[in-house]
Parts: sequence; C-alpha cells; structure tokens
Amino acid sequence: MMRRDTFIFYRSFKESMKDLSDQDKLVMYEAISDYSLDLKEPDLTGFPKALFSLIRPILDANIQRWKNGRKGGAPVGNFNAKKTTEKQPKNNQEITEKQPKNNQETTEKQPNKDKDVNKDKDKNKDKNKEGAKDESFAACADKSCRFVPPSLLDIQNFIKEKGYSVNASSFIDFYTSKNWMIGKNKMKDWRAAVRTWQRRQEFQGAEVGVVLKDNSVDKYANDKLW
Repeated sequence: MMRRDTFIFYRSFKESMKDLSDQDKLVMYEAISDYSLDLKEPDLTGFPKALFSLIRPILDANIQRWKNGRKGGAPVGNFNAKKTTEKQPKNNQEITEKQPKNNQETTEKQPNKDKDVNKDKDKNKDKNKEGAKDESFAACADKSCRFVPPSLLDIQNFIKEKGYSVNASSFIDFYTSKNWMIGKNKMKDWRAAVRTWQRRQEFQGAEVGVVLKDNSVDKYANDKLW
C-alpha cells in the first residue's frame, strides 16, 4: 500500500479556521492531516463538518496528483506531459538570432539642424518612460505588490456581482477597526475575506435552521425551557 509522508497545507485553510475555538481548530487540523496522509474519513459535526466539506475537494486534487506522480507522472495526452516532449529549438536558434549592427542606431538618427526640435523629442521620450513606470506601478498595486483597502462601493459591487448577502458596511467597519489585519498578518485579498464571510454566514444560517426545525406548540409546554 502506498504511504504518503507529506501534504500541502494552504494559507486559506488557516484563515477559514481563525474564528473557531481552540478545540475545533485541533479537530480540523487532525482531520486534514489524517485524510491527506492516510485517507482516513473524519468524524465531524457542526461547523467543522461543513468547513471540511469545502476543503476536501482541494485535498482530493492534491492526493490525485500525488498518485499520478507515483505512477510516473502525468498520463499520455496530458497537457503537462506534452510540454516536456515538445521539440526544442535547434542550435539555440532563439539565442543566436542576428543582432542589430552596432552602428545602426548611429546611422539612422541624424542630427537635426533645429536643436529645439531635438530637445522636444527627447522630452517626449522621457515623458513616455515616466508614463510606462506609472502604469507598471499601478498594475503592480492592483495585483500583489501592496494591499490597497477597498472602498465601500468596491465591496458593494463585488457582493452584488456574486449574489452574496454579506453586509458591506459591517465588513468594512470590522476590518477598518483592525487596520485590515487578519490575525497577525496584513490582509492580501479582500475578495477572499468577503467569500469567507459569506460561507460563514451560510453555515450559521444552516445551523439555525436545524434548531428551529421543531415548530410544534408542545415545545413551549415545559416552563424550564424559558
């Protein structure tokens, strides 16, 4: 029987469990470890059970990749396998492409009699370079170089787009008070945090539905319940 000695534990797992009690966190860590290493089905209840059902597809995908690796890699016809068998360029063709002659730039650009015209062209080139730097910095800020807190409108539009029921004002007030920190770490993706709030809200709603399932009048007969 194949034995697995390692597995991948994602940051999203930890962040999704940050509001659990210490006991439930321990139960979740044990469940993820036992399932990933030994394919042991966890015996969970309540919120940990619902949370594990969301994490399980990721664990299954990693287990399948590990099994494929034990069999010798990706199956024939797989896109990843094709990459390794593609024909490589001969004699470093891309590296040895003909380079421009050293004197090419010097012979193309001739000095203009009007020096002011040349100065204007140089200024335009500098502006273009600065604009390119600004655009690259903006793109970097939009991705992962640094976190930019969203506006209330950004959160409302995202919730509306996804059809969520999260209260945008409560979300932004909560994380503004925490300086947009998740535990001891700075938030990296506020959209992921909104999705976590939505899942938690759905789980809590499901548990409430179980408690209120008994709508009979008899449940009010015992005064000790009040």
